[in-house]
Amino acid sequence: MPALPTNLARVGAIYKFRARIPTDLLRFYHPKREITESLRTKSLSEARRLLPAVQLKYQQEWANLRAAATDGLTDLALNDAGIAYVVAMVEHESLAGDEIIRSGGHYDIEEIREYRERLADSINTLRDAAAIRDLALIRPAVEEYLRLKKLNPVGRPEDFDRLALAYLHGAIRTNEALLARMRGDPVPVSSAPPTPPNRVLPAIPAQPSTHSGSAGNGTSLYSLFEYWRDAVPGRPQRTIDDFEKRVRAFDVLSKRKPAEQLLKADFVAYRDARLKEVSPATVEKDLSFLKAIMQFAFDSDKLPANPAAGIKVPKNDMDSTRRDLEVEDLNTLLASRIYTQAHRPRAGGGEAAAWLPLLALYSGARLEELCQLTLADIKTEARIPYLRILDLKDENADKQIKRLKNVGSRREIPIAQKLIDHGFLDYIRHLRHQKQIWLFPELKPDPKYGRRGASWGKWWGRWRTALDVGGREKCYHAFRHVFKSACRASGVGEDIHDAITGHSTNHIGRDYGKFPLEALKPGIDLVAYPELKFTWVWKPQ
Repeated sequence: MPALPTNLARVGAIYKFRARIPTDLLRFYHPKREITESLRTKSLSEARRLLPAVQLKYQQEWANLRAAATDGLTDLALNDAGIAYVVAMVEHESLAGDEIIRSGGHYDIEEIREYRERLADSINTLRDAAAIRDLALIRPAVEEYLRLKKLNPVGRPEDFDRLALAYLHGAIRTNEALLARMRGDPVPVSSAPPTPPNRVLPAIPAQPSTHSGSAGNGTSLYSLFEYWRDAVPGRPQRTIDDFEKRVRAFDVLSKRKPAEQLLKADFVAYRDARLKEVSPATVEKDLSFLKAIMQFAFDSDKLPANPAAGIKVPKNDMDSTRRDLEVEDLNTLLASRIYTQAHRPRAGGGEAAAWLPLLALYSGARLEELCQLTLADIKTEARIPYLRILDLKDENADKQIKRLKNVGSRREIPIAQKLIDHGFLDYIRHLRHQKQIWLFPELKPDPKYGRRGASWGKWWGRWRTALDVGGREKCYHAFRHVFKSACRASGVGEDIHDAITGHSTNHIGRDYGKFPLEALKPGIDLVAYPELKFTWVWKPQ
């Protein structure tokens, strides 16, 4: 089938107009992030004929919205001082934003390794553009930034080119500074944003919001959340939802006090109230979201200060719980009627109820990594059967079909001999005979985020609790900890079990190349649980 024109999508048999809402206009369409409109035809030629008129309609609509939003714009002279201000502001905000994420504990070593790879690629691309002065790459970013800051550039076209070139060089410096941080080098950030040249920027007005707003006059915290949300295109929807949830909860407690009137005492009161309900670790995460929004607003001149900064959550180190399942827990789970009576609860995804615990026990893979496997991901190479863990995007529908935590999670996991002994390859042959596509065809993706393991995870929590294997620390992810412990106890090298589980390390040499299946298979076959009482073998129902 030939590639479809831009903005044209086929949904079922009907063609539709489909377009992402420009980032600077997202606030006018909240919570939608894209526009779809049926062209009401099954004919590709007719859809091609109708498409330009619909494209023009939305281009005009967006132009009108931008024109209406120009009230309150501040002129920015494109002289040396104005250009230097914009570039300094971008560099400051980028490093300050990274510092917020870093101080909130949102990075893990796997993400750091992914960012190193992405930043290195980005720097090379930007340097290539700078070397030949190709400004086409950077112009859209400059225009977007000026719109976001409500700055109206005043100058000749060649002055805008000077700004774009300076912005490009600034982007290179910023990415190199971020890469240095990702490598562990100290890179400071100034405590305050640069001062505008020869003038004071007016306060940025609160964005229109579907939220009920703040009590009294002033900027609502929710509008600051929307400002943070829209500043970076492509934020994961789950991240946005997590932030929004905390903002709404804080708004209730603070009685929607305007953001300018919030005090440190308001955030302390929120912290103390939450500590009565949830663990300190959860409260720390809640606060980190609020701190990030407030700091971003402060760095963007929307607030005079960040009263949430510096608030700590008291913790007792002795209260930390080890996220492992004990041998008794494993024996209880494996002695359940899932295995003794071939019980296949519908909520447990049929055969997924039996195989997902075993797969985690002998691979250390994450729940969603296993739930989104297809039969095409079960492959054989050099007579070694293995699981192929990868992400996958449907380019025609512009959506992610399979997601991974990060780039480092892409890997190949040999199927352990123990799983083969339990009948896993027989199960695969059975599915192929039935012409199935998914490894666990009875699992259904949740409608909001598309995760195939979401409902199963909830069922698993109920099931293990019913078996008296309770506690948040004994969730499905605990199997990953159990596998790592078993690898160490079985003498599997750290580099081998890191490669199997997709864990990153601090050893730079391991960033290069990959472990062949022939090296991983002996290691994964060494993993054993000597105290387990389990002889189950899968049989078709």
